[in-house]
Amino acid sequence: MRGNRPPSQSITDAEAMSPELLNIERAKVGLPPLRASADPGAFARTRAEHMRRNGFAHSARGANSLVTGRHTAVAGNIVMWGDPAPAARRAAEKFQDMRRHSPGHHRNRTDPAHTEAGIGIFHDESGGWGVHEFADG
Repeated sequence: MRGNRPPSQSITDAEAMSPELLNIERAKVGLPPLRASADPGAFARTRAEHMRRNGFAHSARGANSLVTGRHTAVAGNIVMWGDPAPAARRAAEKFQDMRRHSPGHHRNRTDPAHTEAGIGIFHDESGGWGVHEFADG
């Protein structure tokens, strides 16, 4: 039975919605969609939690650990927001919106060399940390 259920607050749901929103941005500039990928996704989730535990760090040191096997290049976007209880859809949208007007982040999202993306979001009572990790796998 369907009803007026409250919106999901699941981080898993927010991560699942993020590629759709990311690919809408790519379509606006005539690029094909990115595939969701487990390797960059696991890295992105680990990095998001690491930032919460150890402080926000913009440079993607450690991203080169993904440059193995079929990956030859990796780039990342990270963001933090302070809303302690966003619905999953709002978290995914905020994650996208905060990058839309940043030239470097937009460049990563719309780089034609990128074919894969991993999404990682870590959320606790203090807010959320989100990471996009892109690869050319």
